[in-house]
Amino acid sequence: MPWRLQLLDELPEQEAELQRLRYGIEAGEPLSVSSTARQMGDTRDTARGLERRANATIRRLSVRFIDHLEA
Repeated sequence: MPWRLQLLDELPEQEAELQRLRYGIEAGEPLSVSSTARQMGDTRDTARGLERRANATIRRLSVRFIDHLEA
């Protein structure tokens, strides 16, 4: 499994789903924040907050994958 998908597995379910929809991971075209929020049944502000938290977690977790890739 690619390391990017492994990172998504470590996110809370809602944050992982948002990332998959926003960036078109595993399912086609990327969606806008508004479209993602509608599909998830959330407000745009809620989706933005989820995206912010998910991106921060991915940045934090990616350090160990970068270390692995550099070895």
